Amino acid sequence: MANYKRIPISERLESKIMPIPHCGCWWWTGGLDPNGYGLIDFWNQKPKQKLAHRVVYEFYCGPIADDLELDHLCRTPSCVNPDHLEPVTHAVNMARGIHATKTHCKNGHPLSGSNLLRRADRPMARECLACRKDRLQKFYLKNPNYNTRSEKRARAET
Repeated sequence: MANYKRIPISERLESKIMPIPHCGCWWWTGGLDPNGYGLIDFWNQKPKQKLAHRVVYEFYCGPIADDLELDHLCRTPSCVNPDHLEPVTHAVNMARGIHATKTHCKNGHPLSGSNLLRRADRPMARECLACRKDRLQKFYLKNPNYNTRSEKRARAET
């Protein structure tokens, strides 16, 4: 096995950061995950990838509590500027996310009032009730023999 020279973390990070003057973001120029977040490789016994924004934040600002995640205040996943990152709970991060600010669904229905569905199993998720009704109606028309829960319960009780 080849013996690789260990490069200090500061040099590794600096070589993959491109500052963007007009917005203040530091774009990660290394590998990205499918969602656009930067990845950096670490090798101990096995290779391991870590999220670049977390590594940069911990390098410049210190450790992140286990129950917190970093919110990109600039809404740019590839940004690793510690000034654009804030440690928050998952609930806060989701509440601030792009979907939380949507006022209408993809079909133009308002995501508010009686048209807004919040599910008990996913309290932060918001669903358009009109679209859900349309989707279910199409499903039942395509699948006329589908047994609904109430039909299954009625059969089980008899």
